[in-house]
Amino acid sequence: MAYTTYDELMKRVQQSGQYWSDYDKELAKRDPDAGLSIYTAKDRYNNAKTDEERTAANEQANAIRKQYGSFTGGKDGSEFVKDNTYFNYTDPYAGMLDQKLDELLGYGKFENPYADEVDGLVDKIANRQDFSYDPDTDPIYQNYRETYLREGNRAREDTLGSMAAMTGGMPSTAATAAAEQAQNYYNAQMADTIPALYQQAFDMYMGQASQAINDLSAIRSASNDALNQWGANLGLVQNQLGALQTASDTSYNRDYTKWQSDYQVGSDLWNREFQQDQFDFSKYDSEANRRLQNQQFNRQRLDEMMMMGYEPTEKDSENTGYTLKQLKDRYNAIKNYMKLQGITF
Repeated sequence: MAYTTYDELMKRVQQSGQYWSDYDKELAKRDPDAGLSIYTAKDRYNNAKTDEERTAANEQANAIRKQYGSFTGGKDGSEFVKDNTYFNYTDPYAGMLDQKLDELLGYGKFENPYADEVDGLVDKIANRQDFSYDPDTDPIYQNYRETYLREGNRAREDTLGSMAAMTGGMPSTAATAAAEQAQNYYNAQMADTIPALYQQAFDMYMGQASQAINDLSAIRSASNDALNQWGANLGLVQNQLGALQTASDTSYNRDYTKWQSDYQVGSDLWNREFQQDQFDFSKYDSEANRRLQNQQFNRQRLDEMMMMGYEPTEKDSENTGYTLKQLKDRYNAIKNYMKLQGITF
């Protein structure tokens, strides 16, 4: 059964009755997989039948603590013994880096808040109808027309009335011609307004085009401002992420350099201790060989002396490495051998 979270693992630990130090719990919180391996080793420890099995299980747990937590739990797992054999590092910037990276990944593409307005103005300018002018549909011209027609009719009637008074009410060709002339004057005035109204309409048409172009330019300027602001905010997030990454790398390198230094000091100390042990052993071995050679020489010399009747003493025991009883037994054996040879002393 695999445990993917710290809480699941701690629930299993509680059910099993295992003892866990605060150091093991902290390691499991950082690395649940390492915690699970310690749980397995502790389970082996609790079910061990012999001291050898318990020692092996504890060594397994300590190997995990050493590799992933830079400490061991001592002889029974309850202690905290610092160990720098492996480099273990917890990034203090990890949480902020993840948060800032999520912010960057979720930043999304730029969306122009003025896109609809820009599209509308571009469409308005591109699809604008060609200029045309029809006085019959021009309300201004129609106002002029009504005024000039009315004034022309009045002038015609006034002229006819004046001419009738002069002729005693009798119609005449002259009266009609004078009335037509008076009316045509206003008709001419009415016709003269069309070019001016045409120019006025054309100027308005061109003014509307210029205004649309100016509006488009202003909206595009606002769009560029929005894009620049979006880019500036994106750049700020990227710079913040870069600064956090630099701080994270600096922290890692600093801790790694310190670990290398500490580990080298420990390694150098171990090497010196090992070399001293080797030297001490070599020295001890040489002295042992000399003692053995001296003992062998003293034994041979003592045998020669005992063949001449010399009886060994406590001092001879120290020089030969034999007990005094062993030497006296050997003396008696030599004495009996010499006696059989016909030699007495």
